[in-house]
Amino acid sequence: MTPTLALLAMLACSGASVAAVPAHEHSPSLGSVSVGLGTTHFPNSGAPRAQADFMRGLLLLHSFEYDAARSAFLAAERIDPEFAMAYWGEALTYNQTLWGEQDQGAARAALAKLAATKELRAAKAGTPRERAYLASVEQLYGDGDKTQRDENFSVALGALARRYPDDLDARAFYALSILGLTGGKRNHANYMRAAAEAEAVYDLDNHHPGALHYLIHAYDDPIHAPLGLRAARLYGKIAPAAAHAQHMPSHIFFALGLWDEAIEANVVSLKISRAQGDGGYHALLWLTYAYLQEGKRQEAEALVRSVAHDVATEPTKENRIRLADARAIWLVETRGAEGPDARSAVDSSGIASIGYFAAQDFARGITAANPAEARLALKQLRAHIEAARNVPSGVRADWKDNVRDEELEQAAAMASALEGTIRFYEGDRTGGITQVREASLAVDHVPFEYGPPWSAKPLDELLGELLLSDGRRQEAAAAFEKTLSVYPNRRLAREGLAAAQSDGAAAERTPPPHAARQELIGAWRLVSIQIEGPTGPMPDPFYNADSTGLLIYDASGWMSVQIVGQHRPAMDTPASRPTHGTPQDAALKAALLDTYYAYFGTWDYDEAAATVTHHIKSSLFPGETDVSYSQTVTLEGGRLVFTTRREAAGGSTVQKKVWQRISGPNG
Repeated sequence: MTPTLALLAMLACSGASVAAVPAHEHSPSLGSVSVGLGTTHFPNSGAPRAQADFMRGLLLLHSFEYDAARSAFLAAERIDPEFAMAYWGEALTYNQTLWGEQDQGAARAALAKLAATKELRAAKAGTPRERAYLASVEQLYGDGDKTQRDENFSVALGALARRYPDDLDARAFYALSILGLTGGKRNHANYMRAAAEAEAVYDLDNHHPGALHYLIHAYDDPIHAPLGLRAARLYGKIAPAAAHAQHMPSHIFFALGLWDEAIEANVVSLKISRAQGDGGYHALLWLTYAYLQEGKRQEAEALVRSVAHDVATEPTKENRIRLADARAIWLVETRGAEGPDARSAVDSSGIASIGYFAAQDFARGITAANPAEARLALKQLRAHIEAARNVPSGVRADWKDNVRDEELEQAAAMASALEGTIRFYEGDRTGGITQVREASLAVDHVPFEYGPPWSAKPLDELLGELLLSDGRRQEAAAAFEKTLSVYPNRRLAREGLAAAQSDGAAAERTPPPHAARQELIGAWRLVSIQIEGPTGPMPDPFYNADSTGLLIYDASGWMSVQIVGQHRPAMDTPASRPTHGTPQDAALKAALLDTYYAYFGTWDYDEAAATVTHHIKSSLFPGETDVSYSQTVTLEGGRLVFTTRREAAGGSTVQKKVWQRISGPNG
């Protein structure tokens, strides 16, 4: 059996299933259709016979299935050559907003098929609304640099959405255009603006594929990811025929370290892609990483070998890039284990984008058997950087033919970190650690990127391992905690943190004693919530000052948490829970909500890592349902102390929740 056939067999037996694609439900007068891609309502002036293809293209466009969407729009054009909106849709497939790709020439050619000038094209639009849609795409592919055209496009879509508030597609595309204003780079202000627009669509139709998709993109970082769980749990269900819709929920699952859910999402996505004749490499790489977070090497190795088989059979830019990344992930997560020929370099000729090749060079270097072998990997990494510096700047139709500025920054940081690692193992421990630390700080400003680490090995995790090897446990623990703040529940960082916090003769300090599970069982009263920021003590942004609370762990594995703020308003217990009331009633309910927080579920405790994890079954905030929270826990003077650390450009912020025992395991 070939590796590819073995992979397909493995996916077929995975237990994940794809929902059947519903039959067409087409109403030409309304432009509403369901084809296993979600539903939407888009009135238009196209011919009735062209509606099914047009609506399919529109829904595929919302799920970033650009090639399939283009085919659908082309089919609509063949049926109705005067269908202005079909040409609008085809043109949009050449702008891949968040992937850094745009083919301006092809888009203009698509529009030119409708008519030679924008004035003549506008005249062919059947309604003022359709003319507004065409005008927006004329801005996107008009004159000027891409940054200005993206801005003009977003402004035009915003005006369209305000003029036609019932047009949820216009409002969804407007949200996406806001995400694109920073060229696909995460900008929290922009992303929250986009989220607000997508939330407005979600409020009106919580099954709109565009709203769900763009909410996930807006929220897919470790800070905002809990807000995206609603969309993540819905999107794949409403668009079962879209491979990208099956993959997208894992953006949220990765940002929360939920590996079982991430595996399930990407198994389904990969299965759909392979069934449609596509490599599905994006989902495959995320699946490889998630498998290795759970120590499932056999499953991960089958995936890496399948990409190598594809490259050997029919090499393309796409599969060569993906093979470099798959091998980098394998080397890092297995600490250089033998297996799928992961140390072999991948041919990068003819490919401008160097990110994944640089990651493999870096991985080969830090897992090398000796400094000499590591220096050969460093030489190859520097060669990739030098080649990339000669690539002309500008946006390309295919991201593989482009080099982003941050890609060069990241590659330079990897080269410096690898050189520092080599210095460390050659005997210059202090100089090597300093160089790795500086390399990590040099890229702290680069916007967070969801998914597997861009460097395969997070630079702070590498720093932590070197510090630990040098006996500097407290500094190592801080480096591992910083890694986990960006990549929650990452296996190697958790293992490193546990080792840094363990007792040892070389420890710089004696860590607080690890509690045994039995010592956690019972009821605990909240004593204080302390936050120390880069400039000193800070107020808690979520809980009131002097909050009280109750934490209960029982021996069977159930737990509950309740935290009550000060100055709760008075309210008599009602005979029933009213669903309506006066504005004063609404204000009172809001005040009651703002001063109370609670959830319940199950708990488990990793004694070696001194980590307790709460698995929430239900919460005051529905978005936390099925979320798992992990915190470092210590017993200090008879008190239970939960510690979390977050890193930002300005420094570290450490939160401690301190609980005093009320009763023990025996009451």
